Amino acid sequence: ASLMKNITTVSTTLKDSLPKLHYCVFAQGVAALNGRDETVEGIDRKTALHYYGRMHFIRELLPLLHKTANGGEEDVRVMSILSGGVHSAYGDVDKDIELKSNFSIPNAANAAGFYNDLALDRLSIDNPQLTFIHSAPGFVRTAWGSEFPAPLKLLVRFAQLFAMAPETCAENMSKGLTEASWRGGFRVMSPSATAGVTTAAHTPEVREKVWQHTLEVLQRALQ
Repeated sequence: ASLMKNITTVSTTLKDSLPKLHYCVFAQGVAALNGRDETVEGIDRKTALHYYGRMHFIRELLPLLHKTANGGEEDVRVMSILSGGVHSAYGDVDKDIELKSNFSIPNAANAAGFYNDLALDRLSIDNPQLTFIHSAPGFVRTAWGSEFPAPLKLLVRFAQLFAMAPETCAENMSKGLTEASWRGGFRVMSPSATAGVTTAAHTPEVREKVWQHTLEVLQRALQ
């Protein structure tokens, strides 16, 4: 899921084999602490998983999603589970939109969350018969942090004794897919399945800039 060409292949298989696709959920990710780590396609692995790959999946599957929506008569929703409503805005969109110069773990996390907001908002404008949700799972007892050094991994596992159960998280996230109140447009969902908000930096101008950049990165990777 970190390689755009692989995503194209998988999406083609899905479009050829599935008659319908009502719910599309993305939760792929990595919690590595290393610096910028480019794939063979020239995209940082972390942001490829958390952002670019998710958007490429959505764009590739749009024909199947539209076919399923059937003019809005059927409920079709796309959910990206990452950091909806809990991330900060990435502040260097104008000078380093791809994080080539000032990559850091906080910057990568904020950029991925910020870009998910902006891109899903943009997709909702172009595809009004579909629902697009950016949600945050919260702190959950999962295998998150398995890439960490042993001492840090032990600390995470101890902290997870007080974290949310996976079943509770799953129930909260599923509300975004099943409840009527979450249908339509672009939505931000908190870990408790309540409405979240975008950052103050979420403007139409930044949304268009990030979306055009995303299309350029995907085109470059696929070439």
